[in-house]
Amino acid sequence: MKNFVEGFQRHSERIISCQIKLKGESLKVIQVYAPTSDYEDTEIEEFYEDLAKAMEMKGRGNIIIMGDFKAKIGTKKKDEDLEWIDCHGIGERNERGQRLLDFAAENKLYITNTFYQKPKSRYWTWESPGQQYRNQIDFILSTDKPLFENTEVITSIDVGSDHRMVRGKIMLNKTLMRLKRLSKKKGSKIEIKHLEAVKETFQQIQRTKGRTPIH
Repeated sequence: MKNFVEGFQRHSERIISCQIKLKGESLKVIQVYAPTSDYEDTEIEEFYEDLAKAMEMKGRGNIIIMGDFKAKIGTKKKDEDLEWIDCHGIGERNERGQRLLDFAAENKLYITNTFYQKPKSRYWTWESPGQQYRNQIDFILSTDKPLFENTEVITSIDVGSDHRMVRGKIMLNKTLMRLKRLSKKKGSKIEIKHLEAVKETFQQIQRTKGRTPIH
């Protein structure tokens, strides 16, 4: 993995980033640890200002932001016409959750956890002492939703923490990524669920021509 890492940068005590290049794709991965609700609003605003600066990168590329945001997003409300959040999650949105959602909208970041349906027990990422409360406060955000195939909580690993690990599965196949992006455009009739069939068709064509299949 170290051969793909182009550099690290510490932006603040709460934010660090890593620049990666995989299969020609530039990725900037940012890890965050947001202030708790005990901190003043000024501290929260400073955190998001630092995060916005951390998103700056040279050239084109995708950005992934992940970590403990100390914020409850909940799910998209019926009267909300939002592109950056979907209807899968738990809990009621709080003030810090609204601030995170505002930041996501301002910076065109998809809150990927909310786009994949799971059992209710697979959403929560934090548990209070005594297991009295469970909330979803750890998120993975991305500037490119088609980059992701899934985001989920890992339930099989005990890391000795009051948090559960969150894992995102990303796609680095450029052909499928282009088709997924095309499916989002207005008027397009391509459905994401058919992409594997399209991939198989491409492979059959290439096999006929004696070329190497798409991986």
